Amino acid sequence: MNTENIRWPAFIVCLVVSFCLFSWWTMNRAISGVSPVSDPNYYSHGLKYNNTSIEIQTAQALSWTITPKVKGRVLTVQVVDAQESAVSGLQGSVAAQFEGARQGPLSELSLSDNGQGLYAVTLPSSLPRTFSANLTMKKDQATVNRRLLINLDE
Repeated sequence: MNTENIRWPAFIVCLVVSFCLFSWWTMNRAISGVSPVSDPNYYSHGLKYNNTSIEIQTAQALSWTITPKVKGRVLTVQVVDAQESAVSGLQGSVAAQFEGARQGPLSELSLSDNGQGLYAVTLPSSLPRTFSANLTMKKDQATVNRRLLINLDE
Protein backbone atom coordinates (compact mmCIF):
# COMPACT_ATOMS: atom_id res chain seq x y z
CA MET A 1 0.00 0.00 0.00
CA ASN A 2 1.25 3.46 -0.84
CA THR A 3 2.11 5.62 2.22
CA GLU A 4 1.01 8.81 0.43
CA ASN A 5 -2.53 7.45 0.06
CA ILE A 6 -2.66 6.83 3.82
CA ARG A 7 -1.38 10.33 4.79
CA TRP A 8 -4.17 12.37 3.16
CA PRO A 9 -7.14 10.75 4.97
CA ALA A 10 -5.22 10.91 8.25
CA PHE A 11 -4.41 14.59 7.64
CA ILE A 12 -8.07 15.41 6.89
CA VAL A 13 -9.24 13.54 9.99
CA CYS A 14 -6.66 15.42 12.10
CA LEU A 15 -7.81 18.70 10.60
CA VAL A 16 -11.50 18.02 11.39
CA VAL A 17 -10.69 16.84 14.94
CA SER A 18 -8.51 19.93 15.52
CA PHE A 19 -11.28 22.19 14.28
CA CYS A 20 -13.83 20.53 16.57
CA LEU A 21 -11.49 20.72 19.60
CA PHE A 22 -10.67 24.37 18.94
CA SER A 23 -14.38 25.23 18.53
CA TRP A 24 -15.24 23.44 21.78
CA TRP A 25 -12.40 25.24 23.61
CA THR A 26 -13.56 28.63 22.22
CA MET A 27 -17.18 28.09 23.28
CA ASN A 28 -16.05 26.90 26.71
CA ARG A 29 -13.96 30.06 27.18
CA ALA A 30 -16.83 32.27 26.01
CA ILE A 31 -19.31 30.64 28.39
CA SER A 32 -17.15 30.39 31.50
CA GLY A 33 -14.89 33.42 31.06
CA VAL A 34 -17.50 36.18 31.25
CA SER A 35 -17.10 39.05 33.66
CA PRO A 36 -19.89 39.72 36.14
CA VAL A 37 -22.56 42.28 35.24
CA SER A 38 -21.49 45.73 36.45
CA ASP A 39 -24.99 47.27 36.36
CA PRO A 40 -27.87 44.79 36.53
CA ASN A 41 -30.39 47.61 35.83
CA TYR A 42 -28.59 48.81 32.69
CA TYR A 43 -31.48 48.18 30.32
CA SER A 44 -34.08 49.66 32.65
CA HIS A 45 -32.39 53.09 32.51
CA GLY A 46 -33.36 53.54 28.85
CA LEU A 47 -31.82 55.81 26.31
CA LYS A 48 -32.21 59.48 27.14
CA TYR A 49 -32.34 61.27 23.83
CA ASN A 50 -33.46 64.88 23.53
CA ASN A 51 -32.50 65.88 27.07
CA THR A 52 -30.60 69.03 26.16
CA SER A 53 -31.97 71.94 24.18
CA ILE A 54 -29.44 71.32 21.39
CA GLU A 55 -30.68 67.74 20.96
CA ILE A 56 -34.31 68.93 20.99
CA GLN A 57 -33.57 71.53 18.28
CA THR A 58 -31.69 68.97 16.19
CA ALA A 59 -34.57 66.48 16.45
CA GLN A 60 -37.02 69.18 15.37
CA ALA A 61 -34.82 70.12 12.40
CA LEU A 62 -34.81 66.50 11.21
CA SER A 63 -38.58 66.73 10.72
CA TRP A 64 -38.46 69.86 8.53
CA THR A 65 -39.68 69.56 4.94
CA ILE A 66 -37.83 71.95 2.64
CA THR A 67 -39.41 72.75 -0.74
CA PRO A 68 -37.38 74.94 -3.10
CA LYS A 69 -38.98 76.60 -6.15
CA VAL A 70 -37.44 78.77 -8.86
CA LYS A 71 -39.44 81.32 -10.83
CA GLY A 72 -37.41 83.54 -13.10
CA ARG A 73 -34.34 84.46 -11.06
CA VAL A 74 -36.07 84.21 -7.67
CA LEU A 75 -35.41 81.14 -5.54
CA THR A 76 -38.15 80.60 -2.97
CA VAL A 77 -37.82 78.02 -0.19
CA GLN A 78 -40.75 76.88 1.94
CA VAL A 79 -39.98 75.18 5.26
CA VAL A 80 -42.62 73.29 7.25
CA ASP A 81 -42.30 70.92 10.19
CA ALA A 82 -43.86 67.49 10.73
CA GLN A 83 -47.22 69.03 11.71
CA GLU A 84 -47.25 71.08 8.44
CA SER A 85 -46.71 74.29 10.43
CA ALA A 86 -44.50 76.97 8.92
CA VAL A 87 -41.02 77.22 10.43
CA SER A 88 -39.99 80.83 10.92
CA GLY A 89 -36.87 82.46 12.30
CA LEU A 90 -34.43 80.51 10.13
CA GLN A 91 -31.22 81.86 8.67
CA GLY A 92 -30.83 80.56 5.15
CA SER A 93 -28.07 80.79 2.58
CA VAL A 94 -27.40 79.51 -0.93
CA ALA A 95 -23.89 78.90 -2.23
CA ALA A 96 -23.75 78.36 -6.00
CA GLN A 97 -21.18 76.08 -7.55
CA PHE A 98 -20.55 75.83 -11.26
CA GLU A 99 -17.77 74.93 -13.62
CA GLY A 100 -15.93 77.49 -15.70
CA ALA A 101 -16.31 80.35 -13.25
CA ARG A 102 -13.40 82.70 -13.84
CA GLN A 103 -14.16 84.85 -10.83
CA GLY A 104 -13.82 81.86 -8.51
CA PRO A 105 -16.47 80.44 -6.22
CA LEU A 106 -19.56 82.56 -5.65
CA SER A 107 -20.05 83.94 -2.18
CA GLU A 108 -23.07 82.83 -0.21
CA LEU A 109 -26.36 84.56 -0.86
CA SER A 110 -28.59 85.09 2.17
CA LEU A 111 -32.26 84.18 2.04
CA SER A 112 -34.71 86.74 3.39
CA ASP A 113 -37.56 85.65 5.65
CA ASN A 114 -40.90 86.53 4.02
CA GLY A 115 -42.99 85.07 6.86
CA GLN A 116 -45.13 81.93 6.93
CA GLY A 117 -42.05 79.73 6.44
CA LEU A 118 -41.15 81.30 3.09
CA TYR A 119 -37.60 82.38 2.36
CA ALA A 120 -36.46 84.00 -0.89
CA VAL A 121 -33.37 85.27 -2.69
CA THR A 122 -32.91 86.88 -6.09
CA LEU A 123 -30.18 85.08 -7.99
CA PRO A 124 -27.67 87.33 -9.79
CA SER A 125 -27.69 87.45 -13.58
CA SER A 126 -24.02 86.41 -13.69
CA LEU A 127 -25.01 82.82 -12.86
CA PRO A 128 -25.30 80.29 -15.70
CA ARG A 129 -28.71 78.86 -16.64
CA THR A 130 -27.99 75.53 -14.91
CA PHE A 131 -25.84 75.15 -11.82
CA SER A 132 -25.68 73.26 -8.54
CA ALA A 133 -25.99 74.94 -5.18
CA ASN A 134 -25.82 74.16 -1.48
CA LEU A 135 -28.84 75.31 0.52
CA THR A 136 -28.25 75.75 4.25
CA MET A 137 -31.02 76.49 6.75
CA LYS A 138 -30.09 77.22 10.38
CA LYS A 139 -32.00 77.85 13.56
CA ASP A 140 -29.95 78.18 16.73
CA GLN A 141 -27.82 75.02 16.81
CA ALA A 142 -29.87 73.06 14.28
CA THR A 143 -28.65 73.04 10.66
CA VAL A 144 -30.13 71.38 7.58
CA ASN A 145 -28.19 71.19 4.29
CA ARG A 146 -29.63 70.33 0.90
CA ARG A 147 -27.92 69.99 -2.47
CA LEU A 148 -29.88 71.62 -5.29
CA LEU A 149 -29.64 71.55 -9.07
CA ILE A 150 -31.09 74.84 -10.30
CA ASN A 151 -32.29 75.41 -13.84
CA LEU A 152 -33.15 79.04 -14.56
CA ASP A 153 -35.81 79.43 -17.23
CA GLU A 154 -35.88 83.00 -18.38
